[in-house]
Amino acid sequence: MRDRRPTRRPAALLAGVTALALLVLLVPAAIAEARGPVGGQDRHGSYAGSHGRLDYQVHLPPSWRADRAMPVVVAVHGCGMTGSGLNSMRAMTGFDDLADREGFIVVYPTQSILRNAMMCWNSLSPEHQQRGRGEPELLAGAIRQVVEVYGADPARVHVAGASSGAGSAVILGVTYPDLVATVTSVAGGEYRFHRFEEDPTLTPVDTARLAQAEMGPRARQVPLLVVQGDRDEVVRPFMADRLVRQWQVLGALVATGRPDADTAPGVVTRVEPPDGHPSTRTVHRAPGPGGRRPPPGRGHGARLVGAPLRRPVRRPGRARSVGGRVGVRVGEADGLTAGRQTASCGILNGAVIPPSTGSATPVT
Repeated sequence: MRDRRPTRRPAALLAGVTALALLVLLVPAAIAEARGPVGGQDRHGSYAGSHGRLDYQVHLPPSWRADRAMPVVVAVHGCGMTGSGLNSMRAMTGFDDLADREGFIVVYPTQSILRNAMMCWNSLSPEHQQRGRGEPELLAGAIRQVVEVYGADPARVHVAGASSGAGSAVILGVTYPDLVATVTSVAGGEYRFHRFEEDPTLTPVDTARLAQAEMGPRARQVPLLVVQGDRDEVVRPFMADRLVRQWQVLGALVATGRPDADTAPGVVTRVEPPDGHPSTRTVHRAPGPGGRRPPPGRGHGARLVGAPLRRPVRRPGRARSVGGRVGVRVGEADGLTAGRQTASCGILNGAVIPPSTGSATPVT
């Protein structure tokens, strides 16, 4: 007598087809994941060292390839912000779009609330101003990790910071001049600014000597872009003036061993775009070997070419470049007031430095 139980062959066949379809869909994705990320995507990263842990987000442009060494821009947020979460440096700057167009990798580190309850970088704390210690060690470790994982160009790592992040960017330029190609400071201050707060008689020449001592045998002239609002009531313009002066003296110390820096600007440009507020760009050229100042059109360090802003400009401002040559196309700098974001972007030695933006928060 035949078994009249219903056959399960269709169900088994359907299960087999489904499994095969899943394999077809998932295996290539798994292989791609194992080979590495594809272009035009965002990846989360984390660096853990002896001084803690640092989370960061990486944006890879569509043109990214593992065998193509791209420049890296590290965007360090200000107080009360994140790298790529709520109130993020990513959203404020629009770096991703520029990276997609120009072809570079963007890294957005995020401060830990365990290190600072206000989400500020501790750039005024002596514990975070030395190589191999504190936040500089964490940021440098994350940079090295990104360069290794994504095959980036280690000679073209550019750090742009806003507010407290600007302080951290400057600190990286001093503590890791062998790792950082250029620095952009938006509403920031000089290296060891806390020493001036403790002793107002300290001059930028004094803090430049401290910076030279920290650089040690790795000392070199690091091109610097300073963006500051003339009417910024939170981060006062004198802080930018001191930073520029410090960097001028530091460049002279590196080149000649003497603090005799020429403070006369090489180029001063007034920019008055029809769709924004005016700004002033000032360029200072660092001395070459033997203290010789480069002739017009030739600089020691970087060539900066302005690019359009993404954010509305609310107040006049200024941008100053130290240690490089500037050619202005379009662009402007603005004060950081009422929570408005500002931008200044350019191309440095062939690597794009996107809009450097900041928040209306003190450098803390």
